[in-house]
Amino acid sequence: MPLTTLDLSKQSGTSLPSTITSLDATVLSGNLPAISGASLTGIPVNYVKIANINTSSGTSMGFNDCFSTTYRTYLITFQFENDRNGNQIWMRFQKADDTTFDGNNYRYACRQTNDSGTASSRNATGDSKWLMTGGTAGGNTAVFGGCFGYMYVHNPYTIATGQEGAGNIYRVGWNAQYNEYSDSGEVVNSNCTGMLEQNSENVAGIRFLPSANYLGKRNATVWGLKEY
Repeated sequence: MPLTTLDLSKQSGTSLPSTITSLDATVLSGNLPAISGASLTGIPVNYVKIANINTSSGTSMGFNDCFSTTYRTYLITFQFENDRNGNQIWMRFQKADDTTFDGNNYRYACRQTNDSGTASSRNATGDSKWLMTGGTAGGNTAVFGGCFGYMYVHNPYTIATGQEGAGNIYRVGWNAQYNEYSDSGEVVNSNCTGMLEQNSENVAGIRFLPSANYLGKRNATVWGLKEY
């Protein structure tokens, strides 16, 4: 029988706390009731799914209007496969009209380490995009996710009323952790941080694209992070 009510008045002779702050969902079976003020361990209740794209080859992949005043921080998880060796993967932010910010306003610093322990860097003080990968292996169905990982996007949209900085547009920033299977057959770990140096327009969306040809298999999800 599913647990629906915990009646503390019937627990005579047992010392119980006056409030319950945490439940371990692994010990419960059946329907779990809504419990006001309680937290369920292992369940990321602060992440809200906004959109997912899971599809095959295309010239790019974008999320239109996925950012808004609702959240200040977003998580994007992704797995990409290029259609052929040597393609780089780029990222650009999008405006409210779904066009991309193409000016030389992307500033970023990335650090890579390959499976031989060799370290390198990729950085720019004014690029027209974020250059995510140096040349991902592609066209290999055994390696879906030639580039995979996650990134956080911060303050893309006008700050909502009641929050610090309300009413202002700030420079959108991001930080990322992801892996690449390079066209040299190396596993490469990348850490990156960056900023789009403009604050005159809201950043409403995000687009991933190849340096040439096509992106192959694609799966990405945008999550909003509840902070307030």
